[in-house]
Amino acid sequence: MSTDRPRKKRSPIFYGWWIVGSLFLTNFAVEATAIFSFAVFLKPMSEDLNISRGLISWVLAGRRLATGAASLLVGRLIDRYGSRVLITAAASLAGMAVIGLGWVQNAWQFLALFVLVGLSGITMPGNLLTSVPVQKWFVRQRGRATSFVTAGFGIGGMTFVIVHQQLIDAFGWRAAWVASGVFVIALVVPITWFVIKRQPEDMGLRPDGDPPLEEAPGPGGMAGAAAAVEARDEFSWTERQALRTVRLWQILAAYVLISFAMGGLQVHRFAFWEDRGYDRSLIASSFSLDAGFFFVGILSAGFLVERFHVRFVGAYAMFIAVGGIAATILLDAPWVLFVSAIALGIGQGTNAVVQVHIWPTYFGRAHIGAIRGYIVPGIVIGQALGAPFAGAVFDATGAYLIAFWTAAAMVALAALLLLAAAQPRRPQPAPAPSPH
Repeated sequence: MSTDRPRKKRSPIFYGWWIVGSLFLTNFAVEATAIFSFAVFLKPMSEDLNISRGLISWVLAGRRLATGAASLLVGRLIDRYGSRVLITAAASLAGMAVIGLGWVQNAWQFLALFVLVGLSGITMPGNLLTSVPVQKWFVRQRGRATSFVTAGFGIGGMTFVIVHQQLIDAFGWRAAWVASGVFVIALVVPITWFVIKRQPEDMGLRPDGDPPLEEAPGPGGMAGAAAAVEARDEFSWTERQALRTVRLWQILAAYVLISFAMGGLQVHRFAFWEDRGYDRSLIASSFSLDAGFFFVGILSAGFLVERFHVRFVGAYAMFIAVGGIAATILLDAPWVLFVSAIALGIGQGTNAVVQVHIWPTYFGRAHIGAIRGYIVPGIVIGQALGAPFAGAVFDATGAYLIAFWTAAAMVALAALLLLAAAQPRRPQPAPAPSPH
């Protein structure tokens, strides 16, 4: 009598791609919280609430800092419990806080609600809630999966700049916030609850849709099969092991530098071109090109990191960004708006994927939530403080040149740090105690 159990028929589509689709939609939807389109709300809210633009900029920094603080806890929770409940709760919190913005009357209410949005941990490109699941479900195809998920931010950013402006023109900024919060909850909560799973092993699957252990024959029977599966997977470091490596701090330093530099440049670049006498509509057109090439950079990066070492792809993107910053400073012509926008869009889009992909490439997927939970706060702090630094330089000198040259130098240094960050050696197991 045969004891073979009937094999469960496998779906022709690896379940990890359903995860990717749901996370793409999540990243698209959370752009309704005005990650990229915040500038559209800046002027009407400033005028109606009688709040200075400088103070509103610090409110935005508060949101980013809150996201960094939340990451310290969120990473460990994702490793242990997965993202399903966490994303559902985060989207509900962010959505309700955004709805509440429709009734704010002063700066402190605005700040409190924006801090809640930040504490949700879901409203930032590269956030742990939507990037860690991809890193757990994919190894060989992680690059393209990461790029597809990250593309949700790019498409959402382009979409909601237009949508928010139309809502504000038609109904006012308060109604625009309320509609945005409702949209986030209505789209993200159901797709997350029914689709997201913690990791492939929980469903009897392997990363990338590879066959299970018993279906992976190899020389030497089961031992050979296990070796074949291990070869397709990757070695995973614990957070303690990773935090002891020089490479982790080297890569983190690179991304803190570029986050600080680009955080200031992105907020003040529009004003820089205005100060040179260019028409606002022309500047806005160049910014739309920036967003379009940000999306191009995201998609191309997914395939580049599968063909070249991730640190080379990141350094290439950073050097392109340096070129864009230098062109902005040194050249004064209408065409420069568009050339620099293309360079900055490609550079930032590519690095949006690289700075997510690089950590599991170096340290594996098993503890990647906890490892990145220590890393994200530093990157977010750098991004949050970049804009106030550039503003302070302008207030002190009447120009942005020192701030922008500092940004170019920081990005160039970040590229060199990344180039030098070779793959760390695996930690050696502790020797067994010798018998006496």
